[in-house]
This record gives sequence, C-alpha cells and structure tokens, in this order.
Amino acid sequence: VYLGAGQPVLGAYKAARTLGPEAMRSALSAVPYRRLLVAIEACKSGAFGAAFDLPRGLLLTAASPTENSRGGTYDLDKRIWITDQFSEALWRAAAGAPATSLSEVYRRLYSTVTGSHVGAYGTAFGDARAITIGEFFSP
Repeated sequence: VYLGAGQPVLGAYKAARTLGPEAMRSALSAVPYRRLLVAIEACKSGAFGAAFDLPRGLLLTAASPTENSRGGTYDLDKRIWITDQFSEALWRAAAGAPATSLSEVYRRLYSTVTGSHVGAYGTAFGDARAITIGEFFSP
C-alpha cells in the first residue's frame, strides 16, 4: 500500500500530514499480514518508531524524530527534488539485489544516506538476516 498512489502529490501530502503514529499503528493492526515492512520517507519520520510495536513488523524511517530527511536527485529544468536519498537507496537495494537480507539493507541505508539517521523499529520478524528485501518488492 502506498500513501498517495493514484492521487496528486498535494493530496498525498495533505493525507500524510493527518496520519500520526497512533493512527498508522491502528490502521495497520486492522490488516491481516504474515510479515509487514513499512518505509517512511519524511522529515522527522523516526517519530513513528515509538508506536510501532506490531508483531512480525519492521519500520524503516528516513530520519530520526528530530531531523529532516535529505533530497537525493534534483531536476534542474523543473527546479524540484524528484527523489530523496532514503527512498532512492531503498529502491536500488530492492531492484538491484532482491536477495539481500533486511538487516543488510538497513546497514546499507544507514551508511549511504547522509545528513540524517535512518532508523529501524519493530520485531523484524525474528531474524532480519533471514528475510530478503525481495519478499516485499516485485520486479
């Protein structure tokens, strides 16, 4: 599930501003799942970590609760950031090496995203070394 998929960027932005940590947890608790991976690319996204205690779930965030996330790719013609470092690195990990474990993906994100601290919260399904990023992303 992607917040904002199929709607204008402004609509997704307004929806995201109203979704707090408890509302997210409540919404996700109502959905049946075997394993759950949530990735949030947003400034101060680590604020969602304290409320994320869902069984067999892992939350990856682009920044700590007190810092901004960072842009990745800037379009000079449109004069706008079109990617963020965290989402770009996560996409590259999923597309380029789907057999990579979630624990290794987290280590790579943490070391390659500059200017903010990537966070990981949750139970990680027991052993994040045994679960691959490819389980959550389709080619």
